Amino acid sequence: MAGLRMLKTDRLPPQAAEEFWRPERKAWAILFGAFAIFCAICSASVYAGYQLAVAPRGRTVTAELVQPNTAFLKRAGLVRSEMLDDNTSLSLGDRVIVPEGPPGPAVRLHVEGATVSTWPTSSILVEESDHRMVRLRLEQGQALVDLPLAGPSLFVAAAPLAHEVELTAPGHYRVRWLSETGTITARSERGLAPGFEVATEEGQARIGGVAVEGAERLIASGETRKQTNRWSLVRDGDFRDFSADEYLATLYRQPNARASDTWFVSRQAIATGAKAQSGLFYVRDECNAVGAKQAECRRVARFARLGGNEKDSITAITQHIDADVSVYHSVMLEADVRIDFQSLSKGGADGSECPLFARADYIDSKAAEQSIYFCFWAFDDGQTGATSLQPYIVSQQIAPKSWHHFSVDLQKQIPGLRAIQRLVFYANGHDYDASVANIGLSATGLQTASRP
Repeated sequence: MAGLRMLKTDRLPPQAAEEFWRPERKAWAILFGAFAIFCAICSASVYAGYQLAVAPRGRTVTAELVQPNTAFLKRAGLVRSEMLDDNTSLSLGDRVIVPEGPPGPAVRLHVEGATVSTWPTSSILVEESDHRMVRLRLEQGQALVDLPLAGPSLFVAAAPLAHEVELTAPGHYRVRWLSETGTITARSERGLAPGFEVATEEGQARIGGVAVEGAERLIASGETRKQTNRWSLVRDGDFRDFSADEYLATLYRQPNARASDTWFVSRQAIATGAKAQSGLFYVRDECNAVGAKQAECRRVARFARLGGNEKDSITAITQHIDADVSVYHSVMLEADVRIDFQSLSKGGADGSECPLFARADYIDSKAAEQSIYFCFWAFDDGQTGATSLQPYIVSQQIAPKSWHHFSVDLQKQIPGLRAIQRLVFYANGHDYDASVANIGLSATGLQTASRP
């Protein structure tokens, strides 16, 4: 109780509290308050001056979702990522992460007049360039860049490059990491991984003292070199990487035997009771002689099934392509084909038993797996046989016992083509003798970043 009485007596009486705010103390309080406001104004002015004179220019970056719920945003300074919302504004230090997904662009970044379409399995960091402009660091994946109007350049960076990449406007470009996995790097390109590619369709990309002009690309993979903008998506199209026995080893699967890792031989009985083992696969050299000299020689793959078979069976070779081709303007499939014998007229009873087929397995814009068949036949008895009415089978008659060059642009042939999974050449029917050589699958031209 005594302690309580002491606390009560320690309190200032009301008149003493009023005396505390004497005129001179009020004046000092007003002075300090005014000084604090002055300091705040000065700080705001300095920050505003920094933004105008020192901070990076062209900082407006907006992320647009092409495919909903397909990307994440990791804000600068934060550990956790969040789902990226459509039309989100990005700042320096922000990172857009696109996980694995269907082929084609998933997110578009808009940087002033530039459009940057980003593919699945990509990561882009927004940072400041050496020229104090906004810069996009591609940490993995692929991006297609459009600068349709004359204006400021867009700057891009990647770890393998000693200098940042200046993409001048107007221009059209692709920047890509070459990896050992993922469909943005076809299997035929994975020998260059890990590496980085800058491709110019239009405009000029400058990397230090190197200029990458239109229809050129620069690849940094161990060493830096320039090439033309033509991407080969098939391996071993001339059948020279392996011997006949090594191709056949993929069929018999003999332990410890060296086998092809490009083309895989297979046989399949279609009709019940058909003898698939009667289908034979050969690889031979064929040379055309002109006078005393050999003009040219090529390696030929031959499918043969002879002896009067009465039930149909397939002999085939297959190669995995695994390539996202949605970025390319043209994807040309080519081959030299020849038919020396077929026991069934035209394409057989329903047009699906052609003595030689080229088949492409692909994914379209609806993420559906489908196939397109190119049927070649040479002999017609005038009484039997048919050509297929199915929309996915394209039939063509060629001259018998002579070579025919086949060529088709798959981008034009297949609406909404996104990725090519496999390429198959095979013979089908009762008896047949057909050959193929010089297989090519090549991509040229880059689509615009605004393409859906």
